[in-house]
Amino acid sequence: MEFLFCVAGYLFFLGVSVGHLVFLLNHTDFVLEYGRLLHLQRFLSLDEYGLWKQKEENCSCYFPVFIREKYKTFSGRLVGCHYCLTCFICVLLAGPLGLVSAALGSVLYGLEALIHKKINA
Repeated sequence: MEFLFCVAGYLFFLGVSVGHLVFLLNHTDFVLEYGRLLHLQRFLSLDEYGLWKQKEENCSCYFPVFIREKYKTFSGRLVGCHYCLTCFICVLLAGPLGLVSAALGSVLYGLEALIHKKINA
C-alpha cells in the first residue's frame, strides 16, 4: 500500500512540476534569461530569438512560438505545443504512467494560464 502512495506522490509531483515548467516556458522569457545566465546563447539561438522578438513588437509570443516557426520539424512542433510537450516530458520520465501526470500537468497549465490572463487583463 505504501508503494502505491509513493507512486501516486511521484506522479502528482511530476505533473505539477512539468505543468509549471511548461507554463514558464510559454508565458515568460524564462529561457532567454536563464540561457544568458548559463551562457547557452549559441546552443539555444538566443540572439536570433531576441531579434525575432524585437521584430514582432506587438506579439506576446515567447520561445516555443519562435522554435515552432524557425524549425518546421517534429521537434519544433513538439516544443511549440504546450500539451504535446507536457505529455512527452511526463511519459519520458515516468513511462506509460506518465500519461496520468501529463493530464494533471495540462490541467495545471490551463489553470495557471487562466490566472495569468485574468491578472494581466
